[in-house]
Parts: sequence; structure tokens; C-alpha cells
Amino acid sequence: MWVKVLPLVLVSLGTEAPIGDGGQDTLRERVREVGDLNLVMMPAYEPVTVRDLARESDAIVVAKIETARVVLSPDEQTLFTDLQITVQRVIRRRNGPGMAAADSLVVRRNGGVTQLEGRNVVLEENDFPPLEISGEYLFFLRNSQGQPFFRISHGPQGVFRVTAGGVRQVSEVFGSWNRERGTSAPMSVLEDEIRAGLAPRVP
Repeated sequence: MWVKVLPLVLVSLGTEAPIGDGGQDTLRERVREVGDLNLVMMPAYEPVTVRDLARESDAIVVAKIETARVVLSPDEQTLFTDLQITVQRVIRRRNGPGMAAADSLVVRRNGGVTQLEGRNVVLEENDFPPLEISGEYLFFLRNSQGQPFFRISHGPQGVFRVTAGGVRQVSEVFGSWNRERGTSAPMSVLEDEIRAGLAPRVP
């Protein structure tokens, strides 16, 4: 088993060649050729701070994940997972009213687990672990123009697991929150950083 690390491509674990290394084969074609696929997506995210996330996001919400549905892209070269979430609290929305507690939203993330042609296909995003159904998370979200779902700002850096003990960024590689604040920090600390990011900049 080997891994070839390439930015912005899919990398194959245990199959014959990397995905996205110049080829145009679909996932369906790949499973017909090699059987089960275990793939890792390697996006090249720039590290960002919570203040950056706050400034760049269209919405910031605390929400519970209700369901997850895997979607094959129209070109059949990648997978997405659409998370159905129920908003528990809106911390920020950029454009006036239209989002409130108890609203249901769809959040799309990269990767997923499914079957094609009767074979297993696992596509994971580097540094972005699976999110738990019924789990509570704080999401930094961006609008998707003309699409009925939101995207997550800066991939795994834009998601924080919320528990009774505090909050923890799901990213361990790109994000710096956990390294700077330890295993978990109070929600109030995260919200202070968000407010600082949204405050008007002094010239």
C-alpha cells in the first residue's frame, strides 16, 4: 500500500495508479478496472485563523447533523456528502433575515462512502474526519451560487465539534486552534475570536 501526495487531486490507496494524475477515468470506470477503491483527496488549503473564517463566511451556525447522503458528481469523478443539519443557533448571517434556529440546511462536504457497480468506493478528504450523525458542530459556511446547499469555509478548518466540555476544531493539520488551545476550549473563547474577526477594522 502506498500514497503519492499531490495537491488538489485524488490519491489511490492500494490500487494501481493515482486518481487525478492526468487521467479522466470516472469512478465507475475505475471500479470496473480494479474493484474496490480506497481514495484520499488532498486539497491544498491555506491555514487560516478563526478571525479569517469569521470574516470570510456567509453564515456561522451551531447545528445538529440529522442525516448524510452521498452524491456522485455529474462527471462521476468524485463524491460529495450532503449533510442535512438543523440549526440550533445562528451566530452570524451576512445578508439580513432568512436563517433562524430550527431551520433545516444542507451542507456539502467533499468525499463519501458508497457502492458503484457492486463495489465499495471510499473517498476521504485529508485532515477531514467523518462527522457524526446526531453530533453538534459549529459550521463556518459559504453560499453556493445558484445551488441549494452551503459549502464549508476552508474545508476541515471551518468545522468545530461541540460537546459539553467545549469546542474542538476537526482539522488537526491545517488548523491551528487545537495546537494553540489544547484538547478543548470553552465555546465562549471561540465566540470571542469570531466577534473579533467581525469587528470593524481600525485603519
